Amino acid sequence: MKKPLPQDLPSHNVRQFVKFLVVGCTNFAISFTLFYLCYEKWHVFSRLMNSMGESGKVIMHSLSRMGIESPEGGFANIIGYSAGIANSFFWNRTWTFRVLTETGRQFKRFVSLNVFCLFLSSFIIFIYVDIFGWRYMSVWVVTMTFVTVMNFIGSKFWVFRRADGIRSSAHSGEVVQ
Repeated sequence: MKKPLPQDLPSHNVRQFVKFLVVGCTNFAISFTLFYLCYEKWHVFSRLMNSMGESGKVIMHSLSRMGIESPEGGFANIIGYSAGIANSFFWNRTWTFRVLTETGRQFKRFVSLNVFCLFLSSFIIFIYVDIFGWRYMSVWVVTMTFVTVMNFIGSKFWVFRRADGIRSSAHSGEVVQ
């Protein structure tokens, strides 16, 4: 069998981005499924407030006085996004970027980046879904697309970059600059 010529092989960065997108698609499926179930079927925030008795009623009344019917969308996003974070760290660390050292440093940076993205996405969803009443599905898809691009850039150039500035190759495990 003839070996492919170097120009026929996709570049390291393209392969890495494709792998990131594959992981992102699984995150999308996981986080959207949980978001949908928590928002549309389980009404997790409302159930939590109901289980808190009088305290929950006070919180709901306070929110209502501020013109917020319920932050169900933002709360559901926190749950779904958190599941996506766990999935993403495992697969991006071991498969996409193949940087299997410095786990503690990576995890701290990964959590920092994803908490920032979580708060940003939850804030956007809270504003457009819970305050303005826009359709949650459209807002969620646009928001998650934006956050995914931000997350790739942060993951590639900050989270999974080794302290010595060397990245592992996504296709062979060899070290590349």
